[in-house]
Amino acid sequence: MLNMSRRDFVVSTGLAAALGLNSRLVISPAFAQKTPDPAKPFVTYKIGNAEVTAIYDGIWEKPHDPAFIANASLDDVKAAMTKAGLPADFVSIPFTVVIVKTGGKTILCDSGTGGQVQPTAGKFMTNMKAAGFDPAKIDAILISHFHPDHIFGLMEKETNKPVYPNSGPIIRSSIACRRRARD
Repeated sequence: MLNMSRRDFVVSTGLAAALGLNSRLVISPAFAQKTPDPAKPFVTYKIGNAEVTAIYDGIWEKPHDPAFIANASLDDVKAAMTKAGLPADFVSIPFTVVIVKTGGKTILCDSGTGGQVQPTAGKFMTNMKAAGFDPAKIDAILISHFHPDHIFGLMEKETNKPVYPNSGPIIRSSIACRRRARD
């Protein structure tokens, strides 16, 4: 099993780009599944003392854009998608929300699409309950950045009523704050 931290991934990706490494586009079979198993649309794992649950919210069926995937032609992208068992008529971008239980607290990391981004998304609340989480028992919310697929799940679509009524602070990621300060 691959055990790579986010930092390792970012450093290795940056190093590859800096060295000008170039290879054919390949989509890992592990990521080829369009939707997760409906019986278990989440995965739970441990990182130290924290229990992390990644919960599927749906997908964005993004129309092809020749500039979206660097160093690969549109034909190469479509061929790689077909080889991976994905539909080639659009890019399938999954939406996933993470819940972390640590130190007796339950922390929601981003809030998903709230069913307001794509008709193929908005499955988070159903899948959250299937994973055993109650929206009323979220202690805090961490927002990584202000894109619709990260914040639209904070309020109910029709009423703007808070979805997590008992959560404490909504925290904007310090990484996002530092990046915004630089821009």
